[in-house]
Order: sequence, then structure tokens, then C-alpha cells
Amino acid sequence: MGRYIISVVIGFIIWTALWLGSNAALQASMPNAFETSGATSNTSVLVGILGIAILVSLVSGYITMIIAAGKTMTPVAVLGIALVAVGIFVQIQFWNVMPIWYHLSFLAALLPCSVIGGLIRLRMRHE
Repeated sequence: MGRYIISVVIGFIIWTALWLGSNAALQASMPNAFETSGATSNTSVLVGILGIAILVSLVSGYITMIIAAGKTMTPVAVLGIALVAVGIFVQIQFWNVMPIWYHLSFLAALLPCSVIGGLIRLRMRHE
């Protein structure tokens, strides 16, 4: 049980570090596409950010499963639920400055992509 809790915490920290780092790099490389608040209405940039969210969720789910070292998907499911809970809070802050399709797509991707990342690790371990 302790290992599962640690795996979720580390997975969440990894997701956050990768997310913040990639967003900072994106904003630094495309400063004209973002407002000072970090918001953007540029569709191409928003699609790119969604791609980053998907990739980061896959990676954090994968790493969570490595650390959990079990056969149950519970740790990555808990990770995904935690990401959605925090994601709702963050997305509410930008609700009026970014399109709704972005918010809903972002939130909808967190749980399944985390679980898929865990499943990829589980399958690789059994091959």
C-alpha cells in the first residue's frame, strides 16, 4: 500500500514538473502566442498544448506503474483522478479566456492517458 501511495505522489510530481517545464519552454519559444497570464486563443498552440498534456500523462502513468511494481491499475487510476481534480481547479482559472473545447479536451485526456501509460508499462513488463 505504501508503495502505491509513493508511486502516485511521484507520478503527480513528475507530471507537474514535465507540464510546467514544457509550458515554460513553449511560452519562451513563442512569446507572441501567449498573454502575460499564460492564456492563449491560438488554436494551433492549444492543440500543441493538448498534445503535451497527453504525452505527459502517458509518461507519468508509465512511471507511476514502474514505481508501484504491481499488477493492479489502481495507482494510475488514482493518479488520473488526482490530475483531473487539480486540473478542474486550474482550468476554472482560465475558463473565460480560453475556448471551452480546450478545457474539456484537456480534462478528458488526463485519466485515460494516465491509465494507458500504466497499461503500456504493464504490457512491456509481461512480454
